[in-house]
Amino acid sequence: LRQDFDRITAFYYESGFQFARIDEKKLFIRKFSEGVYLRIYIDEGKIGKITVVGNSHTQDRVIIRELLFQVGSIYIQEDELESERILRRKPYLGSAEIRAERDAETMLVSIVVEVTDLWTFIPAFDLSSLNKNNADILVSLSDTNLFGSGDSARLRYQLIREDGEKPRTLITTRYTGARLFDSHWEFDGLYTQKREGNSWEVSLQRPLYSLQTRWGAEFTASESIDEIRWYEHGQKTDTFERTMQVQSGRVTRTFGDRHQQTQVALWGVSQNSNFKRIEKIAPSIANFQNKNINMIGISLGHRQTDFIRTRFLNQMGRIEDIGIGYGYGASMGYASPLYGSDGSEANLSLFFNLAQAYRDKLFLNANTDLTTR
Repeated sequence: LRQDFDRITAFYYESGFQFARIDEKKLFIRKFSEGVYLRIYIDEGKIGKITVVGNSHTQDRVIIRELLFQVGSIYIQEDELESERILRRKPYLGSAEIRAERDAETMLVSIVVEVTDLWTFIPAFDLSSLNKNNADILVSLSDTNLFGSGDSARLRYQLIREDGEKPRTLITTRYTGARLFDSHWEFDGLYTQKREGNSWEVSLQRPLYSLQTRWGAEFTASESIDEIRWYEHGQKTDTFERTMQVQSGRVTRTFGDRHQQTQVALWGVSQNSNFKRIEKIAPSIANFQNKNINMIGISLGHRQTDFIRTRFLNQMGRIEDIGIGYGYGASMGYASPLYGSDGSEANLSLFFNLAQAYRDKLFLNANTDLTTR
């Protein structure tokens, strides 16, 4: 029986249940004339407490919500390693280490998450010109960990006056809300004032935040106004105003485990471009035409992924998680007048990437992309 117990716990250890044990106090034995009935209670290692240390600005709940385990769940070593990688990717954390041990009194697993906060508030001031006829003043404030919430915000103010003209004020604002209502959905909104006109972009996405995430989605809408200048023989002949509206959506489904994954994605893009000539200096062959393209497509991919830890590769001494493995896939899209496109258009993209490490000192990254349209 002792050997059977050892084999059971060894099986759990190999599967990542580092704190699995057989509670012999709960062993139930009943004897019959034909033999003995045994009921074995296996304690897989339930988490009883999570403590965050080292954070002076980031809120505890912001760090805990990024973990792949919570109080009451079963401790698995792979969850710990990936949770560390997730935390180290955050722009507001400089380091992240997770320690786990069993509490001798409660016999539950206690987790300690040790992190280091980074300085995330970045002010900027630029006074490039200030005289009688010209003025250019720029003030910018950004924070990638607003009030320790994990959200980011940016405000940019620019005052411009050229050749004695009336001063103009250009403002850019951006807000990124991570984990809306403690879900895995993220919101990103951008509004920009430019000389040519105002532009904006709004996106809502559910990223593949973990190697075990089964599905993700992204929806984006934007409008931008830009100035297009046309040159012939080194001289500007025309100036156009281009208004571009883009809407896109993508839903991704993942199959497999942490190391071997296959992904299938369905996507669609609608792009509407309108041109207006605002200046014509000399005769030219410039002939921009309004265009509306509605394309739907499918993407297929496969990857094998693993990670190693190193230091002093891209950062100054901090622990880095380097992904190694390979991936390949294809993406096919088609636009047709049947669903509102101005004409038919098709494209095919193929990709292959490879990442390898040799003795933790030499890293090789290779990427190949081929697109035909």
